[in-house]
Formats: sequence, C-alpha cells, structure tokens
Amino acid sequence: MGKSESKKKVSKENGIDCCKTFCGKVTHYFNEKHEDTILSIEYSPDDTLVVTTSADSTVAVWELKSGRLWRVFNQHKKAVTCCSFSSIDTHILATGSEDNLVMLWNVKLGRRVARFEAHEDSVTACTFSPDGKCLATASKDCTVKLYDIIPGGGQYINGKYLCLEGHEGPIHSAQFSPDGILLATGSDDRTIRLWNRVSGKITSVLTDPYNPIVQCRFSCDGGQIATCSGKCVRVWNTMLCEVVNILEGYHTEMVTTIAFSVDGKIATGSTDRTICIWQAEKTALKSTPVHVLKSKAAVKACCFSRSGRFLSSGGDDNALSVWK
Repeated sequence: MGKSESKKKVSKENGIDCCKTFCGKVTHYFNEKHEDTILSIEYSPDDTLVVTTSADSTVAVWELKSGRLWRVFNQHKKAVTCCSFSSIDTHILATGSEDNLVMLWNVKLGRRVARFEAHEDSVTACTFSPDGKCLATASKDCTVKLYDIIPGGGQYINGKYLCLEGHEGPIHSAQFSPDGILLATGSDDRTIRLWNRVSGKITSVLTDPYNPIVQCRFSCDGGQIATCSGKCVRVWNTMLCEVVNILEGYHTEMVTTIAFSVDGKIATGSTDRTICIWQAEKTALKSTPVHVLKSKAAVKACCFSRSGRFLSSGGDDNALSVWK
C-alpha cells in the first residue's frame, strides 16, 4: 500500500480537521466556566455551537471552531437540567431548570425571549418537535406538557398547552420521534410511554423489568428507541415495542446518558467515568463497544454533533470534552 493510500481520510468541519470515522480522541476540553456538574449538552443545528447546562444554574454557549466561550445565560435560580435547540428558528434555545421554569433564549442576540413556570416541580427535560411548532417539557411532578410555539418575531409561547398524564413517578427524559408524530418519555415508574403528539393519547407502554428509566432516545431514523436504566441500555424496536438488543457488561456503574449518531452508533455514558461507543450492524448492534473512552469524572451528559463526527461529554469534572 502506498503512502497516499495509508493516510486517514480527513475533512474540514467548521475549520477543524476531523476523521471521516470516529476515532475516540479529545480535540477540545473546555473547563473555564462551570463551577458544578454539567447536566446536559446540545449542538446547534449547524454544528457551530455547543451548549452546556449545569448544576451551577448557568447555561454556557461555546464556539466549536475556536473553543471560545461565546455566551453565558444566568437567569435560572437553580440547576439547569436540560436544553434544546429549535430546528426551525435555529438561534432559539430552550432551557429547563429545577426552579420549575422554562426559558427561551435568542442565542444570536444573547437575550431571553420567554420565561414561564412550566411545572409544579423541577423541569427535567425539554425538547422541540422537528417542525419547531411544539415544545415538550417533562417534570418530577409526573406530567408532560406540550406548548404551542409561534416561530419568529420574538413571541414564541402563545399560552396554550396540552398536559399529558399517565406516569406514576417522576419523569426524567422526553424526546420527539424524527417524524414528530410520537413523543417518548421515561420515568421512575420503569416505563417508557409513547404519546401521540396531536391527541395526547398513549400509543404504547414499554416496561423495564428492573430499574427506573434515566433517559430515552430515538434513533435518527426513528426505528429504534434506546433506554438506559441501571448498568445497561436496552434497544427497542419502535414499531414492535420489543427489545432487540441489550448493551451491558462493560459499564460497572449506572448509565446516565445515551446518544445516537446519524450513522446509527450509540454512545453510553456512566458514573464509572467511561463512555462506550457501540456500532450498528444492519438491524442489530454489536454487543461489544468499538470504543471505550476514559473521562476524568462521572459522565452525566453526552451528545453527538448533527454530522456525527463529534461527540461531546460532560459531568462531575464541570468541563466539556469534545471527541472525534
């Protein structure tokens, strides 16, 4: 094999050299802002920005290309548990907090555009629908609320919402399916409930046999749902509502976060200070991770970039790591 053939294929993304395949190496380590655990991470729709929310009650916006801390939002009074970008108004970010509030921010202008008390207890999850017309929030008060969104012009919440009830324990996770028809929620009651977004009715209930659901995530094609509970991750067929794979045997402590990439890889982060990357194989997943990444502290959040070339993680080290 010639020298030119043996070199890794490299491309440019936002000015950063990145391998076509995920290599599991840290490219950035941002530790200059947060004073407490990072609880959630989100990439902007164009992959130029990374947002981190923290138990220190702040929201930090980082430029991926330069690694510069671009914005800091500090109007929440307690830990900020979740965040979500609108895919339509791409500069609009939603955040939820233990202060029971949801706030909407114009990241481009650096100002808050909406603030409302969403629940009677901590907000644990917030997620925009793919069409940008709905914001779902979930809470420890065991309810989910679907808020109508009016895109553009600075008026994003019109006061209407649909309250979804059915969980018998605090809800920790919520995400829309890629087609926007279903909303998946995971709870301490050991169930994942699939809701019809329009009617608000439950279409399916998936039950974990042992542990509360910490997080649930749809695959990018919507065909699978991954859920983490205890030390393992279950992968469900969305249509059949059956477990098609169980990822276990590598994490020695609780799995706290999961993320799908566009090419079907799954990242799982744990309090054991590791992140495992599992590779999709047609209709199933290999039961052995292709990468095991070592973190400096317990991992509480991870997120693939929209392109799938970068993975960001954060946790008890109060820092954001960007892997490629």
